[in-house]
Amino acid sequence: MSITIDDQTDLPDHVISYGPIEITVLEDDVPPVTEIQIIGTLGVHEWYTSEVTVTFFATDIGSSMISTQWSLNSGAWTEYAGVFEMAYEGINNITYRSIDANDNVEANRSTMLKIDTETPIVSIDMDTTATSSSVEVDIFWADATSGVARMVASLDDGEWNSSFLMETISLEDLEDGEHTLTVTVYDTAGNSASDTVTFSVETSLFAMDGPAGPWVVIGLITGIAAAIGAAGYLFVRKMKTK
Repeated sequence: MSITIDDQTDLPDHVISYGPIEITVLEDDVPPVTEIQIIGTLGVHEWYTSEVTVTFFATDIGSSMISTQWSLNSGAWTEYAGVFEMAYEGINNITYRSIDANDNVEANRSTMLKIDTETPIVSIDMDTTATSSSVEVDIFWADATSGVARMVASLDDGEWNSSFLMETISLEDLEDGEHTLTVTVYDTAGNSASDTVTFSVETSLFAMDGPAGPWVVIGLITGIAAAIGAAGYLFVRKMKTK
């Protein structure tokens, strides 16, 4: 290839030719590269405990025009228009790619996104009046998204169990009086919930709330009253015979 330059002056030697010149045209066959950024409150085990914002960053060597697409859980492609929020509970898969001006398509990339913003459920079912130093307690717990991971039971502000998930727990060697039981459960994402019950223990036979109930006390009082009455009657009768 040759290039001729003429300065249009019609003077001799003012037409200059250059050549031959080789021009190499570089083809752009390299696809863009896309990165994803997820921002939210990160719990444990890679679970987010809040809504998240999603941002894509795409770069390309040979072209300045890039479009980015994404899809959720193998759904239809959506054109990326800017930062967006996502609050889908559970385990989701985000697939994304970019395409440059020369129609170079990036291979699909994907990221797993786990979101659990809900606290678990826990409740204590027990008799709030006990007549034995041993008490059985039923515990109900559930979590619909990441699942319950562990349970902590606390009796009178002292930790009793810190790892096992139990549907029934036994409280032993309880002293008479009022007690407080708190059960806290944690889900896999790190969310927690608690339930607290206050109950009383009375093991004395002579207590109104004791094992025999009020009838022993009522019977004892009635018996004492009857004995006092009989003694008084005999005393009065004896005094009259003198």
